[in-house]
Amino acid sequence: MNIKLWLPFVLAPLIGGIIGLQLFEAGRDEPMVPGAQPDAVKTGTVAMAGELANIFDRSAPAATQLPDTEAAFNAALSQAPDPSRLPVLQAAFVRWLLQAPAQALANINRIPSDERQEVVAHGLALLAQQRPGDFLNYANGMTDNYTNYMAAAMGVLAESHARLALELVQRNQGRADPHGVIIGAILPGLIRNDLALAADTIAAMQDRASIAHLQQVAAAYAQHDPKQAYDWVRRVLANRTDIAPTQILNDIAGSLVARNPADAAAYLNRTTDPVIRKSLLAEISIQKGQEDLTAAWTWLDQYRGDAQYGETALNLLYRWSYIKPEEVAKLLPKVADAQVQSMAATHLSRFWRQKDPTGYQVWIASLPPGAIKNSAMQP
Repeated sequence: MNIKLWLPFVLAPLIGGIIGLQLFEAGRDEPMVPGAQPDAVKTGTVAMAGELANIFDRSAPAATQLPDTEAAFNAALSQAPDPSRLPVLQAAFVRWLLQAPAQALANINRIPSDERQEVVAHGLALLAQQRPGDFLNYANGMTDNYTNYMAAAMGVLAESHARLALELVQRNQGRADPHGVIIGAILPGLIRNDLALAADTIAAMQDRASIAHLQQVAAAYAQHDPKQAYDWVRRVLANRTDIAPTQILNDIAGSLVARNPADAAAYLNRTTDPVIRKSLLAEISIQKGQEDLTAAWTWLDQYRGDAQYGETALNLLYRWSYIKPEEVAKLLPKVADAQVQSMAATHLSRFWRQKDPTGYQVWIASLPPGAIKNSAMQP
């Protein structure tokens, strides 16, 4: 039996287990600062993974019996492509990457495209955690798909070492990331580990911060303190003209309502901000309308004196005119605002006559003379 060909497959589960354990358990440690030496007590799993490069030597009686790292990688590539190959290939690539980063990275295009990003990303994440300085040097040498690989690797690293991932990205600002793809990859991990730092990072991006970046931070704040979420969005967007604050403020309202409608309603009753009240009125009424349109209308009608009532009421009735025309028709007589009633009746009739002409005619025939019938019969 040729041990050079079979040994990688025998040892792969052990290697893969160490890699997986290290990446998973690393979340319990403090993030490593580039150049600093880890505390041996706190970073036992890091030290264990640091020995990964010598695992073959510790698993056989003689080094001469072991395949070199490139041979192990080649042997993994030669295995038939099926789900069992991925962990073997990943283990072989990681060992090669830790021993000879430049050589390993020069061969990533040999990895099939459907396996490449997962294999390379986890290898780069481990290299970044173990040797952050070397990681940046080698990462900068990548010319093809740099953004994709960097984003994938930093996303993996941020799950357990968010601050280190952010530091590496910030130290590498010379490489273009115009759309914030790399920051976007580490943002979920950064939010879970340090929301304030995530908020400061996105704010510092200024015009480069996308709606998606802002939405994630705002939604996270909203889970703890709605006022802080609203204040942060207004502060970040104060000097931006490309994003309307209402776009993000409505997302905050949606997040609040989705998490706890009762808490959202309580906050509505506390705030006097017209923009916030408008977004909360709309989101709560929509959520209630999905369950019971009549109940939603009854709830909304208590805010009839609110400056935002008219627009919210119309939006609620418009929203259901096509889907539930019969229910909207039953609500129209209860609408006390004459303008809202007239506009809603006209809107309803236009949709209903297209969707169900017979049902529309039955409704018209049932209406007594008056404002609703006059509005409903408008062309």
